[in-house]
Amino acid sequence: MRVIVLGIGNTILTDDGIGVYVARKVKNQLNSMGIEVLESNIAGFALIELLAGYDRAVIIDGARFRRHEPGDVILSDCKHFQPTLHLIAGHEIDLPTALSLGQILGVIIPREIFVIAIQVLDYVTFGEQCTPAVERAIAPAAQLTVETATKAFNST
Repeated sequence: MRVIVLGIGNTILTDDGIGVYVARKVKNQLNSMGIEVLESNIAGFALIELLAGYDRAVIIDGARFRRHEPGDVILSDCKHFQPTLHLIAGHEIDLPTALSLGQILGVIIPREIFVIAIQVLDYVTFGEQCTPAVERAIAPAAQLTVETATKAFNST
């Protein structure tokens, strides 16, 4: 069973780096179990290249939801996301659209993808530290990541 944990974000844009910070926190523990942990500052269709060949994936990223507070940690699977109806530019492809395009192109993508989203507050200000509420979410998001990745790894 090949499982990848992918932390996404830009660590010089305040809360946008949250996915990377969580991935760094769990890397040694999950690597020792045979689960690969990667960091990426790319998004859109480029993610397909990183996910190709894995059976399951856990993606950690910052998010902006209407009904959540900064620092809230939300777990979902990709089945609940819908591809975009209107594509503005190739680098703005959302995850469901990228996955759909990957399948059309014959890329072998994970059959199960879990998303751990952390509600951000400030994702545009230059800074190498998260806002306090988002910083406090690193530990619970890391715990959820380990639980989710371990369960994915041990599933048949």
